[in-house]
Amino acid sequence: MTNEITNAVLEGNLYDIADIIERHLGAGETPMACLEAMIAGLDETGKLFERGDYFVPELMIAADTFKAGMEVLAPRLTGEDRKYKGSVVLGTVHGDVHDIGKNLVGFMLECNGFKVIDLGTNVPAARFVEAVKTHSADVLAMSALLTTTMLSK
Repeated sequence: MTNEITNAVLEGNLYDIADIIERHLGAGETPMACLEAMIAGLDETGKLFERGDYFVPELMIAADTFKAGMEVLAPRLTGEDRKYKGSVVLGTVHGDVHDIGKNLVGFMLECNGFKVIDLGTNVPAARFVEAVKTHSADVLAMSALLTTTMLSK
């Protein structure tokens, strides 16, 4: 029954994913089973990308669909015993607003068992430091696409 969720992510069914997940939850599936189905969709998307059958736009719509599904699942997953491999503070450095690569890395980390604290874009150094301390992060991942941000303090 969760194949419908997997296919929704794989096909980038962004506008229906929330309803699909709600329907599956209403039918008795666990939030974790729905999450695993979404991860399977992202995994297959990655394989299609590696083979050259999918391109960056397909990856991005699958990631957006996953994110929309997580908005439904996240409140329900907090009650379940979810174990993380570690935590990652993630963001794009001050002076840069590019986030496609950052978002892809964040989704891959989440799918592989990491708790991701995404600070967004144009993040000052002090905010990164604060977040690492606040969340006791194991990893700090900073994205910088523009060469002008290399010397930022």
